[in-house]
Amino acid sequence: KDLKFLKKNLTLPPDAQKAAFYFGGSKQVEARLFDRVVADLFSKNIRTKKDFLDHAQACVNHILPAGKTIMENMLPIMRTYADARDLIAALERTHAKDPVIRAFVTDMANGLARIVPDNFIELYDFDRMKHLGRYVKAIILRTQRGVHDMDKDRKKAAKVAPFEDCLNELIKELTAATSAQKREAVEELAWMIEEYKVSLFAQELKTAYSISPKKIEDKIKEIRRMV
Repeated sequence: KDLKFLKKNLTLPPDAQKAAFYFGGSKQVEARLFDRVVADLFSKNIRTKKDFLDHAQACVNHILPAGKTIMENMLPIMRTYADARDLIAALERTHAKDPVIRAFVTDMANGLARIVPDNFIELYDFDRMKHLGRYVKAIILRTQRGVHDMDKDRKKAAKVAPFEDCLNELIKELTAATSAQKREAVEELAWMIEEYKVSLFAQELKTAYSISPKKIEDKIKEIRRMV
């Protein structure tokens, strides 16, 4: 009964429905919100009837608050993402005959999709969600500045490229036998690179922690020693 009530009340506010378009529409987003709440509360390793009933009873009063929490965390991300996509679409129209800028804008769009995929609501924990909006804003600022000074952007991008290439190589090397520790380290490296991009392209947004090329290089060396 409580879950049915949650599903009925997990509706996006009118001003977020346009942003939902980029994630499959309002109904799709609301379904993902519901699935996230259910997963967070009930994806547990339960082996006895007593444990099942105890856990169910303990969760009853948390169902609606959990829905509110996930909504509050993901709405700002969706709205910022929509702003970024709107900017990219506008630049694609404005510079339709400029292959250099179109290629740059496409690259920014691809980066945006990597950071905030369609399933970001289910994919990221709340600690990670706190940073997604800042990464998207960094892409917005980089895009706005890049179309006006491509040379400056290229110089900064050249500092990031070796790390991104290395990250892609490490991801390709992951196999079913790769340890959980190494997988987590590779993911951490990916977010370190995003923080580094913030420091280069959108300094006013500030990084979540001190970041430098040396710290990224040290992380790569650490990962290479892992199994």
